[in-house]
Amino acid sequence: YYHLTGSGLFEVGAYQSAQTLTIANFGGPSDSIVFPGANVIFTTPAPILKFPCTYGQSWTANHVYYTPFRLTVASFSLNNAQALWVHRLYSPDSFVCWGILILPTTTGPSNPVDVLLIKTSRYLVDSYYVNGSPAPAALLSGLNVRQNDSNYSNTYTFHAAGAELPLFSIYLGEKWDIVGCGYYTNGIYPLATN
Repeated sequence: YYHLTGSGLFEVGAYQSAQTLTIANFGGPSDSIVFPGANVIFTTPAPILKFPCTYGQSWTANHVYYTPFRLTVASFSLNNAQALWVHRLYSPDSFVCWGILILPTTTGPSNPVDVLLIKTSRYLVDSYYVNGSPAPAALLSGLNVRQNDSNYSNTYTFHAAGAELPLFSIYLGEKWDIVGCGYYTNGIYPLATN
């Protein structure tokens, strides 16, 4: 979820869809993780763009959000236990340049669009709790996660006036040296062609 104000564009939350996952690692026939589906609201809105946006400007998102779920693992005597996945995100961003972007459309290249290029590093630390206490290491190992797991992602995103989402994003490795993927959001923003 996003919120646009006079001071910037902010990410304020997300929707976690309902799903049930079977867990085979522990051998119990009813072992499962159930995500009930919920709006996940960030403790502090995460700035995507700060206004006025000027070349060289930087800002930081530092927030926590929570994903509740229920856990059944017979070998740990857990039956529909309340569990919580806590995400701590630190994300320094900066405005690195501006220019023109031309994207592919179904009818040919789009008209040029004025864009801002934003550089973002995201550092995410995940923690897990069961019935209000840190989850045991043996349980987490069986789920292929660790307490205070961390990961990094780096992106360049191209933003245009009037577009809530980036028009084009490039995802890079932890050291900014390997391109993982790139995608553009054709159809979200009206891209006129000649």
